[in-house]
Amino acid sequence: MSVVLRVEGVAKYFGGIKALDGVTLDIHENELLAIIGPNGAGKTTLFNVITGLRKPDRGRVLYMGRDITRAPPYKRAQMGIARAFQIPRLIYNASVMDNAVLSCLFGGKMDLNNSKKRVLEVLKLVGLEKKANELAANLTSPEKKLLEFARAVAMKPRVLLLDEIVAGMPPAEVDNIMNLVRKIAIGEKITVVAMVEHVIRAVKYADRAVFLHQGRILVEGSPSEVLNNKLVKEVYLGEIIE
Repeated sequence: MSVVLRVEGVAKYFGGIKALDGVTLDIHENELLAIIGPNGAGKTTLFNVITGLRKPDRGRVLYMGRDITRAPPYKRAQMGIARAFQIPRLIYNASVMDNAVLSCLFGGKMDLNNSKKRVLEVLKLVGLEKKANELAANLTSPEKKLLEFARAVAMKPRVLLLDEIVAGMPPAEVDNIMNLVRKIAIGEKITVVAMVEHVIRAVKYADRAVFLHQGRILVEGSPSEVLNNKLVKEVYLGEIIE
């Protein structure tokens, strides 16, 4: 599998705290990668470095072989790197349709008419087509997360970072969302990187998992290999509820 995105020797410090300590990670085209680890492991900082919200103090980020370490977030979005946040960043006084259309236009790949067509396709995929004209503020919490996901997918990204998309959801809903993520990732040929902190059930849907602890990658492999690793069990799994 070809490497679509590479984080190479990345370090990030906040005062005397090492949020990332020489992280090197290859993300392969069309895989679903889960990044797991306890609170404070560096997962959010890693996502912020990949999307350009934070600049690394050392190391670089390569996308399709191109060094994008200093590229601003909007440039990365236009290149094909999208992100769905744990707490949806919606325009609550705008409609579901308008929220997603704005993301398409921000991505810079479609005009207004094509953006609307694309959004209708994606809303149908996630089951929100009947809520297209509803204000985002009127959606339920799960629907808001689906809209956040749909906004990112609508941009036609090559790489999509999911920030705790199933946090706080019951097991059945976790299964529904992760099955939807896999279905859309395969159908749209999107590489998905999912950050997971507490909902280990979601990791089992990944092709590969990486365990991040104290700013370093300690274990990587198949989900079963990582979840059954002695170190992962000792420092991580004992603290969470599946």
